[in-house]
Amino acid sequence: MNYKKTVSFLVKLIVFISVFFILKFIFNEYKAYNLPYGKKANEIRISANIPTIKSLMYSKNVNKKLLGNQWVSIRKEPKKGEVLHIWKLAIPEDKSGVLYEEKDAFRKMEENGKIYQLNLNTIVENDIIMEQDAILFETESSNENRKEISGVELKTLIAKWKILELK
Repeated sequence: MNYKKTVSFLVKLIVFISVFFILKFIFNEYKAYNLPYGKKANEIRISANIPTIKSLMYSKNVNKKLLGNQWVSIRKEPKKGEVLHIWKLAIPEDKSGVLYEEKDAFRKMEENGKIYQLNLNTIVENDIIMEQDAILFETESSNENRKEISGVELKTLIAKWKILELK
């Protein structure tokens, strides 16, 4: 009989803890949804050719005292030939939520199994890209193999990886 009470208590505890974390996640997503520079600003991002916050991304932790928020993908590794948007950091210009700085990370797995990551930095003013550069590297290599990319070379890579077409 004591065994049944213990098991019952543990099941109730596990259910309580699970419900707590689910509610915390839902509340955090609600706060992130209301950020003016969050998913609500995706239409602006589309018109400015900036990668959007994808539907399968969730907010890391909304902190109203700090400007900016990070969204991460539920997946961390792409499939062969796939490009995956693994995270986005949006930092608004001020409390109004006007887009200013966007940082994105994408991963692509080549057919040989190597995974490359592109860290894209974008500065926006009046919904127009003012400055954009990136760092490309193989995820399993050392820091020595990082390549800084900008200009036409970056635009070509963005088009080749179809970054602006990702859903």
